[in-house]
Amino acid sequence: MTLKIAICDDNKEICEDLKEILGQIQKANDDNFKFEIYIFYSVEELTKSFYEDDRNFDVIFLDIEFPEEFNGIYLGNKIRNDFFKENIKIIYISSFERYGKDLFDIRPFNFFIKPLNWNKIEKTIIDIIKIITKQNNPFEYNVSGTKYTVDLYKILYFESEVRKVTIKTLDSTILDYPTFYEKLSNIEKQLSKSDFFRVHRSHLVNYHNVAEFQYDKIKLINGEVLDISQTYRKSVRRMRNKKIGEQ
Repeated sequence: MTLKIAICDDNKEICEDLKEILGQIQKANDDNFKFEIYIFYSVEELTKSFYEDDRNFDVIFLDIEFPEEFNGIYLGNKIRNDFFKENIKIIYISSFERYGKDLFDIRPFNFFIKPLNWNKIEKTIIDIIKIITKQNNPFEYNVSGTKYTVDLYKILYFESEVRKVTIKTLDSTILDYPTFYEKLSNIEKQLSKSDFFRVHRSHLVNYHNVAEFQYDKIKLINGEVLDISQTYRKSVRRMRNKKIGEQ
């Protein structure tokens, strides 16, 4: 597997140190995965690469403080709200810990305080690879003899009504794929290793596209809210606690 990784920091020494750490991580894991590393020294430079080169990174290590007007929080919001790149794992790096609330809506994958810790970065990269591996496979289904596929990472949730299943995705409120007939329980079994979970007899949700958990509801990264029915509240709490323990 090859990960496209961007490093964006105005401190050239930090960029080189991080590049060296990533190289060591790759060697320590017997080259089971490769890194394509791109270095940017300003938010403007990285933003320009989205517009002009149409780059789609898997991971961005992004500093928060920059001497110019635009900082890492500005770019994080742009990635999520203008470029609609929900699949990018943003890892913020900073010398300060005071940015918690400012980062909430950007949904960063992690936050590191400088100086950087080799072990923490390695664990984070391996966690990302596990997630991408789970989410990289397409979901396949059949409608009147025609096969359709949709990438798992794009799926927000499956919605079922009397065995008619609709797929809701990141890039549309109503998927441009046809509705198909299937039991939601069968889809749940099929995706049991891909972090999908039930919140209701009619909803099977992608864990990685949930922005917020509450006792009786979840908020998805597109802002949509789904109720957790009483039947599934205990199982959702157990699943959530297990995931937190794995982090």
